[in-house]
Parts: sequence; C-alpha cells; structure tokens
Amino acid sequence: VDLDQGYLHDCLMTSLCTGRPVPGEQDGSLDQALVDDIDKFYEQKEFIKLTWNDAKFSKVSMANLTGDIMQRIDLVTSPSPQRPKFALYSGHDSTVMPLLAALAPEEWDGAWAPYASLLVFELYSDPAIFTDSPYRYYFRLVYNGKALQLEGCHTELCSLSVLRQHTAFWKEADCQEDAATIPSSSLPVDKITTPSADSADVQDFRE
Repeated sequence: VDLDQGYLHDCLMTSLCTGRPVPGEQDGSLDQALVDDIDKFYEQKEFIKLTWNDAKFSKVSMANLTGDIMQRIDLVTSPSPQRPKFALYSGHDSTVMPLLAALAPEEWDGAWAPYASLLVFELYSDPAIFTDSPYRYYFRLVYNGKALQLEGCHTELCSLSVLRQHTAFWKEADCQEDAATIPSSSLPVDKITTPSADSADVQDFRE
C-alpha cells in the first residue's frame, strides 16, 4: 500500500470532487473544515517546493518542456515553410504550476491549478517592422483567461526578448543535466525537438 501523502491528497480530492464516498464522511470525523485545512496544507507545501531557491525545482523539472516550447517559437519566427500555426500541449496540474513558478513567480499566487486549466503563449508580429528585426515579435502569456505581466514587461503585450530571458534557464548546463534524470516514462509521445518532461503531449497544426 502506497501511503505517500501526495497520493492520499489526490485520492481524497478526486473522490470528493466526483461525489464518491470517503472514510470519515458517515461518522462526521471528516468535515468540510478539515478538508479545507488538508487542501490548504498541500497547496502551501507545493508552493514552497516550486518557488524555493529561485524556483530551482520548477526550472529543472520544466527545462525540457520549456525548451520544446521555445524551439517551436523559434520555428514560428523563422522563415521556415514548416512553421506551425498552432501547437497544443496537454499536461497536468503538476505541469502548469511549475511552469508558472518558473516563468511568472510574481504573478502566480500559489493557488492550485484548477481542473481544465489553460496556459496560453500568444505570439504576435508587427508587419511595420523589418522582417529580420528581432524586435518584430511580441508575446502575451494568458493563464485561465487572465493576462500575466512578466517582470520586464510594462504591458501585457511584451517583446519576445523578455520571454527569452525568462526561459533562458532551459539552456543552463545544470538544468539540462538534472532534467536528463527524469524517468523516460514521463516523456511525451512527441519527440520532434527536445523531449518534454512531465507527460506534456503536443500536436502541431500547420496550414
């Protein structure tokens, strides 16, 4: 029997959220106040783990996925005829939260990512700027409908160079070395570029 606290928390919350009975409900030993306390405890525990030491854990665990995303963005901003118009990644709360901690710690309040959360990287270009200029492209990061303003951005629409600065950790040697120890079972189906960690599957859509 695996008594890992994280698994027990998942088991409790998935049972409650789907209306299945859990031990303690009938005799009243498990009330809503206790459930709220348990949930808050794990939320705070996860927040500390993901943000501690300049979000080191998050950056290492998300290095491969971040590299995969940025290489696709590089492809979009290149003259390549194979540029994707849209890329869709599927993952888990354990993918979304470390990405937020690594990229936008000042914008993430530590709340557990709700079911069906959506983190969108939007890419824009200014046709008035010369095609080869690195300042032609802009990005917007949107989490569950709210635009996140990263450090270094003065508006929600920001130069792509700022995103490159925030994601530079994926190229760091220690991140690459540590990320290489992630079990192969957590790698995605798609391996066109850098393998992405934490079961983040991806599909490209091109014209």
